[in-house]
Amino acid sequence: MIDLAEHLIAHARVPGFEISEEVWEQGWVLHAHVHERPHFVVIFEGECREHEVSGSRVMDRSSVMYFPAGLCHAVEFKRKTTLLSIEIDEERGPMAGALFGDATPATVVASGEIFPLALRIRDELHNRRSSTDVALEGLALELMATASRLLGSRPGPRAPEWAGEARKIIDERYMDKLRLTDLARALGVSAISLADGFRRAFDCSVGDYLRRKRVERAIEMLVGSSLSLGEIAIGTGFCDQSHFVRVFKAQTGMTPSRYRRNHTPSVS
Repeated sequence: MIDLAEHLIAHARVPGFEISEEVWEQGWVLHAHVHERPHFVVIFEGECREHEVSGSRVMDRSSVMYFPAGLCHAVEFKRKTTLLSIEIDEERGPMAGALFGDATPATVVASGEIFPLALRIRDELHNRRSSTDVALEGLALELMATASRLLGSRPGPRAPEWAGEARKIIDERYMDKLRLTDLARALGVSAISLADGFRRAFDCSVGDYLRRKRVERAIEMLVGSSLSLGEIAIGTGFCDQSHFVRVFKAQTGMTPSRYRRNHTPSVS
């Protein structure tokens, strides 16, 4: 039996939710199991494959998925994976049923609007304050509400096959001055088709996804280097430091300087 405690980075119980940040090494397998409570999973880093009766799905960086209660599934971790798990307890179970009753099991939830909320939840987990429990409860509720709206408004037409290639190009070139027209030309489609098809595939605009990738890399550089904010801004593709600060705060709820202070170990 797997001891979950050895995989926990941070954990909290707040009214209505049990929230944890977890890390799983490459090669780990969670064999078929059933969750008694509905829950969300957000992938911060890595890649895993989820298997259940209706098929299997790959979850990679920025993926967000909702799992209804009672779903039996297994998970294989293809790479070292850091994730956020939000379990919805009995108190909010009826609310989850009302919001997601018609959701397909293991539905991939759009991460464009949700991922910044997940980053803020992670920050609250790591920086316990007197208001942390209230903040975590509020953010978890906001995440649920946002996910339910996105699932309820999913467009009918199937996303184009080239959408995955578009995301791959952004993942590889997000530090460049990448324009919508450049990306459309590389894919051989019009800018209008690209904008529409990308949103149908990932429920966020090309610009939103590009900015999120830049912020994710900026977070790594803030914590793992001593580079100045200006150097990080240029190194992650932002026009300048002020633009970087505005986008970073909009996505994470705090300035880059504050994020660095909160996540850099103090020297005693």
